[in-house]
Amino acid sequence: MALEYIKPIGTKSTVDRIVDEMIDAIISRHWQPGSKIPTELELAEAFHVGRNSVREAVRVLVTLGMLEIRRPDGTFVANKFSEKMLNPLIYSLALENDMSVSLLELRSIFDADCLKLAIKNAQPEDFEAIQEACDAFVLLLKDPESTSEMLLDADIRFHDAVCQSTHNILFQRIHQVITRLSRQSRIKTTDYITEHNERDFLIQIHQKETQMILERSTEQVYETIEDSFRYWKINIQLEDTNSIDI
Repeated sequence: MALEYIKPIGTKSTVDRIVDEMIDAIISRHWQPGSKIPTELELAEAFHVGRNSVREAVRVLVTLGMLEIRRPDGTFVANKFSEKMLNPLIYSLALENDMSVSLLELRSIFDADCLKLAIKNAQPEDFEAIQEACDAFVLLLKDPESTSEMLLDADIRFHDAVCQSTHNILFQRIHQVITRLSRQSRIKTTDYITEHNERDFLIQIHQKETQMILERSTEQVYETIEDSFRYWKINIQLEDTNSIDI
């Protein structure tokens, strides 16, 4: 079987290079989602490597959720997104030292553009989902018995609805990564807001973002997002101060 799109792997190459070539075959659509990939022997011959190296590379891509082994039929390209595809990126970023400021900067830029795209692309059913998520969050904010965990979960559901309304799959995937990475910092920020009786601030911000989407108004997008991170910035500054004191 001729696999012209695959470059032979040299004797000093590693499994990682085989993985890269296989990922390129998926990205370039030589291997379509849901399609069966060449056999282990065919790949070994195309890469000029041993079958064990190919077998290990397949295992890596199965772990990443990009390939599926269906016995006895063979190995197939996954035809739908899996959460575990995001895990390697999340794990690698989680190992970085002191990401608080970097996360804040990333989310500030991302949320502003996400909001702009939601304003542009949101459909009537999205309006309804965003309004419902906002109303549920506001109702929870007005309940003095609600915990920071409950509030954050409701906040995430709101931002999920906003991101879904962009109808941009890449925005949605990046949003999932940012949400996972920022959860602990956002919990602390929510604690701070609750302790300082600033829940009304969250109500105003979320209602304003909702209204902007419903009215398709892009005025003050960046100012609104910047303001929404006011207490996250304060919390980061407090953490930095405490670390210096220690």
